[in-house]
Amino acid sequence: MHITLLHTLPAAIPVYEAACPAGVTLAHHVRSDLRYLAREGLTERLRLETAAHLRKLSAGSDAVLVTCELLGAATTPPALSADQLLAQEVDRRGAGKTVEVFCAWPGSVDSLQGIFGELERPASVAVTCIEGLWECQNALEMDRYDCLVRKAIAGSSADLIAVASPMMMRAAETDKRVLGPAQAAISQLSRKQTRPTP
Repeated sequence: MHITLLHTLPAAIPVYEAACPAGVTLAHHVRSDLRYLAREGLTERLRLETAAHLRKLSAGSDAVLVTCELLGAATTPPALSADQLLAQEVDRRGAGKTVEVFCAWPGSVDSLQGIFGELERPASVAVTCIEGLWECQNALEMDRYDCLVRKAIAGSSADLIAVASPMMMRAAETDKRVLGPAQAAISQLSRKQTRPTP
């Protein structure tokens, strides 16, 4: 299976590579400019720029994946957002469990609530933006970033924790409750690929 990924930060690449199993190959494309466009909201320019680039990436790929939480709402079929696949994996694993979803950008909260709020199997789902995380990411203060993520995870009483940003997984790997977008997305895409046709 060959998956093409659209990132807005190069730091996401090693996280997805680490989650990639045998038999799956990844091709990475970084568009940092889309990240800055997304901060203005879901504008027509963002929709058009994202859609045009996704069309280019779709050739020769079994799947196209948008990995940035900022671009989830701008993702159009046949491309998929990591947020959507993360939600599907949460639904698969979270039956009867309390779930907390952590994000970095305040502007992502509404779209994530829309995606995760539709899940039927978890007992409850809460979406939380970690205060100060966005500023740390922009200032490249990654030690502080990791500290804030660890503190948020340690303070959560949820049975299952989902993190919308792949970079959060660096600070979360020791907590078995935590599910990241990279492992969730690739797991879901691999499952879809191997599922027999009815």
